[in-house]
Amino acid sequence: MLTKQQRLTCGRCFKLKTMSKSVSEILEEAGVQVTSKNLETIANLHLRYNAFGHNISKEAIATYIATNFDKEKDNIKEIFNKLHYMKVSSVKKTAKVGRNNPCPCGSGKKYKKCCLNKKE
Repeated sequence: MLTKQQRLTCGRCFKLKTMSKSVSEILEEAGVQVTSKNLETIANLHLRYNAFGHNISKEAIATYIATNFDKEKDNIKEIFNKLHYMKVSSVKKTAKVGRNNPCPCGSGKKYKKCCLNKKE
């Protein structure tokens, strides 16, 4: 079982700390059967999330499955359905502020005279 520090959730999507273990190792430790169908489903979920701009690894998906898997209920299909039908919003890419555009901080000055040099 993972600790709260190892599992980080964010908004609608989940982001999990990447681990050096392979997908198969993560699933085996949780007691999930490692079949070609399960691995294929994880690969498809990985492609789906990345198509929407979420940088989620296969290991992160496997870790999510491992944390929610219950050996007694054998709920792997439920977890896959939850992941598949989870609402995935595309990541919005903000436009870059031009040097001569008004500063987004609302000061009324040009960006180059206001916050350009304050950028971290």
